[in-house]
Amino acid sequence: MPATGQRTGRPSKGPHLIIREPRTAAGKRLYYIRDGKREVSTGCGLDQADEAQAALSRYIEENTVTPSTIGRKKLNEVRVNDVLLYYLEVKAKEVEKKPGKKASYDNAYVNVKRLMSWWHDKVVSDIKPSTADAYMEWRRTQKNPHAKTEAALAKMVSSGTIRREGQMMNAALTVYEDEYLKPYGIAAPRLKLAERGVSRQDYLERGEVARMLLACLGWKWSTGKGRMVHETGGNKHAPTRVLKRSRRRHTARVLILGVYTGTRHMAMLEAKWEPTPDAPYIDVERGLFYRRGWNARETKKRTPTCRIPEELLRHLRRWRCLDIKEGTKHVVHYHGEPLTGRVRTSWEGILKDAAIEKDADVHVLRHTSATWLVQGMKASDLTWEDIAEYLGMTVEVLKEVYAHYHPDYQTNIGEGFAAHRESRKPKQLEAATERKRAHLKLLKS
Repeated sequence: MPATGQRTGRPSKGPHLIIREPRTAAGKRLYYIRDGKREVSTGCGLDQADEAQAALSRYIEENTVTPSTIGRKKLNEVRVNDVLLYYLEVKAKEVEKKPGKKASYDNAYVNVKRLMSWWHDKVVSDIKPSTADAYMEWRRTQKNPHAKTEAALAKMVSSGTIRREGQMMNAALTVYEDEYLKPYGIAAPRLKLAERGVSRQDYLERGEVARMLLACLGWKWSTGKGRMVHETGGNKHAPTRVLKRSRRRHTARVLILGVYTGTRHMAMLEAKWEPTPDAPYIDVERGLFYRRGWNARETKKRTPTCRIPEELLRHLRRWRCLDIKEGTKHVVHYHGEPLTGRVRTSWEGILKDAAIEKDADVHVLRHTSATWLVQGMKASDLTWEDIAEYLGMTVEVLKEVYAHYHPDYQTNIGEGFAAHRESRKPKQLEAATERKRAHLKLLKS
């Protein structure tokens, strides 16, 4: 027992809800979270008891340190969050060895945050079709936290986005399984993926690309005149036009590069004028675009070297001369600085100024390049193999997505019906002859 006069300490009640009186006459009574001497407002009134309880649960979860379950073998003990965090650690070590993988790590980090929002209280053994369906249903209700317009806020999360998140989670499970489970003959479950989204087949017409290039130079589409015009009340030296031209110069390069090479977005942003082990490289002397450095590992997103068309090569020679004078290494840059993320803000502004109403991001340039090449197959004697190798895709995918753009697509279908019609004529003639004979025989009898 404690000595006489010694004060005994009461055990802490832990975080719990209390009600605080308003500080002003116009205020209202609110629920607060008390944790020892610390008090945190929930912002919930007395009529929001459920919301206050949810806030308390979040507080406890965020402020409770739990031991990591990484390394455990029992699937009902390994938390999904720990598996995802372990995957990020592995990706971070890859970035230390190869800084070029920073974009891949950033993408994984964003997906991990989204996944942890729902899987935070679950273990690996909870991964099954029913929970996968519940996650997908929940995910489709989430709003875009970066949306700047009502239209963007109202957009539903696509099946493609949910599928990519599921693929990343399965990749994390594979990494954990290889390290801690497979040596003991244990297999981790995999998350059921969302269905593939509808293949995007939008492409830009030549006139639309021309309008976008003019928008990069500060022009704007006039509905009344039906053409691109200078900014209202200004000329080619107007401040607004000069400012737009300065801010959109890098997007103009992406637009031209994408249309003429069909190269994926990040490969264009990473491309340099001089060869390096880890980055794509454009050789204007030989007219070749090396879409990856010689030390970069090839993935299923193939990046083969391609021949640069003469129309593009003229632009590249001019760009290279300008960049060498400024000491710039990257082909696509913003005032000399390389771009680390996707081209979005200027792209959306260009679509608006050019009055392009298609829901298209930068990847539409790859679709445009493929579509134009397929449409020109008959006149150029190109083959499916030529185009597939140039774009870095399989012949099967190229035909599946773009075959209907071919000039001769199903032109022999009519001939097939005609041939069927001709093949029926002998049988029809024979049947008519037989009917005539039967009729004559009937008359003679």
